[in-house]
Parts: sequence; structure tokens; C-alpha cells
Amino acid sequence: MKSNPRSTSKSLLKRSAVAVAMVALSASASALPVFTLNPFASGLGVAGNSFTADNMLISDYATVRFGAGNTFNETGFLSISGAQLGGATLVPTGLNSTYGLYIKFTGAGSTTAGNPSSVPTSGTF
Repeated sequence: MKSNPRSTSKSLLKRSAVAVAMVALSASASALPVFTLNPFASGLGVAGNSFTADNMLISDYATVRFGAGNTFNETGFLSISGAQLGGATLVPTGLNSTYGLYIKFTGAGSTTAGNPSSVPTSGTF
């Protein structure tokens, strides 16, 4: 039995359209939420323009202290150096020149015993 080349190309076109639609749906489902930050609205007299982003670029500065029973405590801050929107990097006006943004954090947890250079370790936070 011979297949009709016209119906084969229509079938291929339909499958391609379905595949493109699925990719578009999955891409939009995994997109980061967009937010707007207005540093001037903080009431702290900060000079800077509002900006819209979906990701913050950070540097991690922390101290980890290990204790008895394989426990640990971590304290530090995440310094924000820029932002992104749709993968494009932007540096908001005034950020790290007239004002700075950071997120302070603390955490505690425990780890499994072992030398991490030779034995896989895991932990809870």
C-alpha cells in the first residue's frame, strides 16, 4: 500500500504544530514571575528609579560554624548587584552607587558524618 505524499505532509505539519504549541506552553509555564521594585517608595529617602525584573543577581557572603553532633549554623547576606528581565541583564539606576540592596539570612541544620572529599555527605537545613 502506497501512502499519499500530500496526507503525509499534512500529518507531519499537524504533529509539528502540536510540538511547537507544547514547547510554547512549557516555556511560559517555567517563566519566572515578573516584579517591580521601587527603591524611592521605601520611605528611606533612597534616590533610584523603579525597575521591573524577573531575577536578581546576587553574591553570597556567609559564615558557617560547625558544632557538636554534625550540626551547623550559617549567617550572612546576599548582596544584590543587578537584575534580569527575560534573560537580559540590567543594572537599575542608583543600585550600588546611591543605594544598596541585600538580603540577610540565617540557617541551621545537620550533616551526615564523613569526609566530603571521599564520602558523599548529605544534610538537612
